[in-house]
Amino acid sequence: MTIKIVVNGYYRSGTTLVWSILKKSLSNDYICFFEPLQEEIAVSIQREKKEKKKDALLKNFLWQEYLSLGEENLHKLLRNHPNVSEYGIFNELSLKCYFDIINKLSKPILLQPNRLHFFLDFFKSEYNPKIVHVIRNPLDVYLSIRDVDKTVFINNGRKNKLKYYFGRLIRRIYPSIRIRLGDFEVEKEYNWIVRHIGLPYSKENSWRIKFLHKPSFFEKVVIIWVISNYYAIKSLNRFGGYLLVYEELLSSSNKVYKDLEENLFIKIKKRPHLLSNNSFKFSKRDITQLKKVVSRYNLEEYFQFILQEVRKRNIDYLKEK
Repeated sequence: MTIKIVVNGYYRSGTTLVWSILKKSLSNDYICFFEPLQEEIAVSIQREKKEKKKDALLKNFLWQEYLSLGEENLHKLLRNHPNVSEYGIFNELSLKCYFDIINKLSKPILLQPNRLHFFLDFFKSEYNPKIVHVIRNPLDVYLSIRDVDKTVFINNGRKNKLKYYFGRLIRRIYPSIRIRLGDFEVEKEYNWIVRHIGLPYSKENSWRIKFLHKPSFFEKVVIIWVISNYYAIKSLNRFGGYLLVYEELLSSSNKVYKDLEENLFIKIKKRPHLLSNNSFKFSKRDITQLKKVVSRYNLEEYFQFILQEVRKRNIDYLKEK
């Protein structure tokens, strides 16, 4: 068949929630692939196969569809994976080589790639799926990333206490070590954007940024969030994809479900109850810090564009909560 539906978005933005809702609503004829562009997908698949345990963060089995492909097909897919190196997705050809294999499967496909922000135009042109891009407040995203360790710890029934608290202590003393621990590929994504997009741009005479100031983990998350969502939304506007605002899903879920049904030509069968306050609290100071990062790295034009698009849904990302 073909790739029918794609749910994309930056990490911790609600893509798995949306993907799960769609998966439960689609017929058994669909194959629903979770994060086909995950860097460590091969390890994750083998872990689920051997340990037969649910994912510690998302509390679910995520890789069964891959295992159902059979050893030969799975091996062919994984050896063509375009995102396993430290440099990220190299070009559109590498994506095509990989997703052509998926596109030739015998059933219609639902994908949650999470890393197609800069390739949505290509993907639409090549496979013509319905595309949903999910966006969430950048402060919420950062705080969610920061608290992943805590979430996994709680989901594991508070096992490995010594390891967990030792890790927290080390990261508190050396905050930059979070990058080396592979937190949602922040360092990898940041370097990809610098190499392929040329942002964030700093003037030649901006010696403070070039030589003295290295972006913090928070700053890199904000930079990636702004640039990734800017390019993704621009693509959506060109080919008519659907921008799903996480906060609107929480506050006006029935409206968003209706939008999804109209855009994807499906029926949302199971509508989970969503808590309208299922987000982090942040203050005026947090918003000020966000604005400072946007200003420091000359991202105002990109950030303002995103804010305008989100405000069309009556959501304000600069509002204290």
